[in-house]
Amino acid sequence: MTLADSYIMRLRKKVGSQLLLNPGGRAIVQNNAQKILLHKRSDFRFWDLPGGGAEEGESAEQCVIREVYEETGLVVESFETIGFASNPELERVIYPNGDIIQGFALILHITQWSGSLRTSTESTSLEFFEINNLPEMRQNIRITIDKFLEYQRSGKFQLF
Repeated sequence: MTLADSYIMRLRKKVGSQLLLNPGGRAIVQNNAQKILLHKRSDFRFWDLPGGGAEEGESAEQCVIREVYEETGLVVESFETIGFASNPELERVIYPNGDIIQGFALILHITQWSGSLRTSTESTSLEFFEINNLPEMRQNIRITIDKFLEYQRSGKFQLF
């Protein structure tokens, strides 16, 4: 599916740039060295976790699995759900073209994956980073990683 065919883009044709509630998710993909995979977004030009909005007929988990594949080329083989992000102050995004969303994101820790990294139209770079040496990113993404670390310490599902 192309971005132009996506559910959110079909809605945008009807409502313009006004605020849309956008269910979806994001993934924390780690390699064997425990580094976290980030992609440099082509729209904002900053580093981000793989993820995005759900399509019609898709569960939240299916959304994240599809987004990981589309943005990175990796095939998710197993995962654990670690949290849910829905803070309207942190999850509100204004895109460069003026479109506004408020996201609701299921957070998955990808525990097994296969495939080879490849960029997409949504990503200009893909790189694994040490968790204590991450590049600059949006506050909600940094908080997602912090909540992942809290999940690893506590074993408790994180709501934020």
